[in-house]
Amino acid sequence: GREKRVAMSLAPSWKPEEAARRAIEAANAGAKVLVIRNTVTAALATFRAVQEADGENRLWTVKGAPTLHHSRFAPEDRELLDRAVEEALSPDPAKRPSGGLIVIGTPTLEQSLDIDADMLVTDLCPADVLLQRIGRLHRHVLARPAGFEKPQCIVLAPEGGLGAFAAPKFENGLGMFRDGGGVYQNLHACELTRRLVLDHPEWGVPQMNRLLV
Repeated sequence: GREKRVAMSLAPSWKPEEAARRAIEAANAGAKVLVIRNTVTAALATFRAVQEADGENRLWTVKGAPTLHHSRFAPEDRELLDRAVEEALSPDPAKRPSGGLIVIGTPTLEQSLDIDADMLVTDLCPADVLLQRIGRLHRHVLARPAGFEKPQCIVLAPEGGLGAFAAPKFENGLGMFRDGGGVYQNLHACELTRRLVLDHPEWGVPQMNRLLV
């Protein structure tokens, strides 16, 4: 595939308000923003934070109602959501709605959907997962809003890094529950990813993939 130069930046917090603020700012500038949170809880909190920050009119709607994309929907609803999100972030300029848009969801958005966003706001996760999420940025050659000619990715990381997760701790999909469950349990991979974002403000994809993974 063609080379992509992605502008990477680390947000100082992964609070829902921070994710909402970044997404609204970009959507108000005309961008199609994809927000991928590690858990349904964080996705819901971000959705509410966007509503509370007067961003409701930018949220992706299905059948007229602002909506999220996650795994807790019944299969037939998921099919409807998948089709709707593929239309909202369609690579076909004729199908793509005009203006800024915020689509919030969970890792269900990084799976086999043909969607194309101008900007990604994502939770910290292992580099291979992050690359999959970045794959939803600028997938096709399309006209981009001013300021988004280059794909942008904002990585939401916990305040103060991951040191606090060394003791059994689980927050927003990182780390472990005491019973050993968790979404992304490899904290070393997550911390390395955090450092890679700090050390490389631009990621060339795919040629940096080996270094990153």
